[in-house]
Amino acid sequence: MQQQQQYGYGDGAPNRRSFTQQLVFYGAVFLALLSLYDPVKDIYTTYLYPEIGDEPVEVALQQQKLTERNLDCLVGAQPQEVPLNQKVTVRLLACEKTGDIQVAVYPENAPAKLRWITPHVAETKTAGLAKLGLGGLFETPLASGVKPAQMQIATVCTAWEDETRRARLIRITNEGGQCFKEIVNVFTGRIDYREKAACNAPCR
Repeated sequence: MQQQQQYGYGDGAPNRRSFTQQLVFYGAVFLALLSLYDPVKDIYTTYLYPEIGDEPVEVALQQQKLTERNLDCLVGAQPQEVPLNQKVTVRLLACEKTGDIQVAVYPENAPAKLRWITPHVAETKTAGLAKLGLGGLFETPLASGVKPAQMQIATVCTAWEDETRRARLIRITNEGGQCFKEIVNVFTGRIDYREKAACNAPCR
């Protein structure tokens, strides 16, 4: 009987990889490329998270991590509201547990935006405030006559719109007895949705 000849990379190796082997092999190669070449990794990340938009990927992912890290201190926290002028209000919220600060800007006729910054990391503070147009907020005293607003503000509840993706955060805030539901894009800090809501409405 004629013995069937086999060809392979080693003695007794099969001629072809199975489909599963090929999938694992090329998947490993793809992941290796992602780890070595940042532009490819960034393209893949923005494909997974279109919410990032034009935001630098590294900055967007950092904001997502800071949101996750400070999520526990949001509920019940009372930010300090500082009206810079008649058209722009700034809210500052410090998380004692982490030392991070959330800076939120509410223009009169434009979507609000917020940024988490880490004060002891100069790069995050400078870049975060510059993105909001508040580069000198902590370097100069408040303008004469500008005082923190007296209205009580508190976050009633928070929840991820999609727990698996963690791209947008739903929250309800109580602002002097009037409540609002907001949906925040945690990558860009943009508040995509803000409407009046019942103070006992669920975050969903």
